[in-house]
Amino acid sequence: MLNVSFGSTTGAYFAQYELQQGSLFIEYSSGPCRPERKGGWNVARDVVIMVNFSPKLRRRIADLKLDSKKFRKVIDDHVIGALYYVNDEEGVTYAVQSESSILSSTTLQKEMSICTVATQLMKNSVR
Repeated sequence: MLNVSFGSTTGAYFAQYELQQGSLFIEYSSGPCRPERKGGWNVARDVVIMVNFSPKLRRRIADLKLDSKKFRKVIDDHVIGALYYVNDEEGVTYAVQSESSILSSTTLQKEMSICTVATQLMKNSVR
């Protein structure tokens, strides 16, 4: 269950919530591909296409006990000290501060229900 403790922001195709556990950002599709539209996802309007959760309680990536066979490690060439563990099949990315191995955010980018996404993110971030 999401416990919104203070403030939220909304836009046409996104919402951001400040929760007791951290910040939750949700992006929705603006609709299927059209000739005048560049980029985006070819899914129905208002489908959740990306969810990002940044926990207040910082944890080490090792605490998640990820299956290393399911994730590829990506070093960010543009942001010093940023490292990502990416599972393309499940659509999940863990952003990590490389020196400390502290998890800074979790992103899910896959067509799924908002309840499934939010529950999964918070479970992984607050264990």
